[in-house]
This record gives sequence, C-alpha cells and structure tokens, in this order.
Amino acid sequence: MNKYGKQIKSFFNNPLGIIGMFLVLTEGIAAFVITQSQLEFTLNLILVIFIVLFPVLTLCCFVYLVIKHHKKLYGPSDYKDEANFLTTFNYVAEKQMYAEVKPNNKELKPFLDNELEKIDEEGSIVVLNNKIKNNDVLIERLEKSNIKWDFYSDTSPSEHDYDDPKESIWLGKKVPLEFAKAVLKICFQTDTRIKYIRLPEESDFFDVPEYVHREIFIGGSTKTSINRGTKPLTEELKKEILDANSIEKLHNLIKNNYIE
Repeated sequence: MNKYGKQIKSFFNNPLGIIGMFLVLTEGIAAFVITQSQLEFTLNLILVIFIVLFPVLTLCCFVYLVIKHHKKLYGPSDYKDEANFLTTFNYVAEKQMYAEVKPNNKELKPFLDNELEKIDEEGSIVVLNNKIKNNDVLIERLEKSNIKWDFYSDTSPSEHDYDDPKESIWLGKKVPLEFAKAVLKICFQTDTRIKYIRLPEESDFFDVPEYVHREIFIGGSTKTSINRGTKPLTEELKKEILDANSIEKLHNLIKNNYIE
C-alpha cells in the first residue's frame, strides 16, 4: 500500500499529473450522473455533449501549453538530474520577494521586476536557492559588497530533495573573474557547508541557456555534484581559487577537481 501511495503522490508532483487527474475525475463524475440519475432527456443530452467536447477542449489547451509553455509542465522530480531542470527552466521568474524584509534597499529594487530582460545582459548575478540556510547572512554580505543577487524559489516536494543538503555552487562560464572571486570568498566565509563547485556543462540533448553562463547559483544539489564526479573542496583549493589571476586558471582549478 505504501508503494502505491508513493506512486500516487509522485503523480501530483507536476502539472501533467494534475491535469490528467482532473480530466479523469470530470469525465467519471459526468458519466456516473448520466447512468445513475433520472434526468430529463435534454439534461442528459447536455451531459453527453459535455463528455464528448470536454476532452477535445482539454486537448486544445494542452497543445497550447506544450507549444507555448512546455517548460512549466514538468517539476524538478521529473528530471533524473536536478541540473537539467535548472538549465531548462527560467527559475528567475519564480523569485521570492526579499523586499518585505528590507523594503528601503535601493540596491534590491532592480531585482523586483519579474522579467529577466530587466537585468543587464552584460552583468552577472548571484542566484540563491531558498532552501539553503544562512540566507540572511549571505544576502547581507552580498549587499554590502554591492553584488546583484536574486532568489530561486525551490518549491519542489520531491522525496529525493528532502535529504539533499544543497552544498554545491554552479559557476557560469562567462562570469567575470573578480565578480566570481568576490562571491566565492563571501560563500566560503559565510557558509562552511559549501563543498562542491562545478561549471555548466553542455550535453547532446540541450544547450545551456545564455543566462546560466552569467550566473552563480548557490545551493545546487549535492547529489548532482557527487553523481557527476566532483571532489569536495579543500581549504587549499579554496585558497587557490581565490588567488587565481585569470578566469582560465579559475576554470581549470574547478575542472581539475572533477573525478575522471
């Protein structure tokens, strides 16, 4: 029974499952009313027409969603690798309003816009996973350094996510050297749980979106880093990263920490 319960729970973890269950329940209830009730011919005819047309209407809406909003039809738990979800979903659109805590902060104002295009294309930004601890301290230090930041609101209820400590950093390949070092220094000093760092990776199935290359994502999946063969950061490596005098050297230090 527990097995079936988990399957049912996973069915509701993404919009596709919810749409499917809604369609089944609606059709089932309408069919039950027709067969079990003593309605007039006209009312039964209306129900029959509804049963026939409702799936067609749902199909049309579904086709529209697939064409226009396909990224929103899947939850993180549908991906075998969390990193694939991050590279296909514009998580900046689902941000958490930190302005309620510090409404008068002028540095924060540009990031309260919903559109990613409002952010300077040539600039870099730090994206924080809302599930990591010490967010307040980290945000305060980022703001003191005038570093742009934003929230990724991870609302996934997936089971594998509960025991993932989020100890990784994804460093965009086009993030400038000084910006990267400044952010990493703050991370190393603020959150001692940061153990892994990786660069975005292209695959045979998708290209990494441009905005990902300009971001530093803090709070990436620990399981993803381990599964992709990443060694934990050592104090010596952290120092070498912060002392890097070129972006190429910084990237090489990170890549050399991968397990071949």
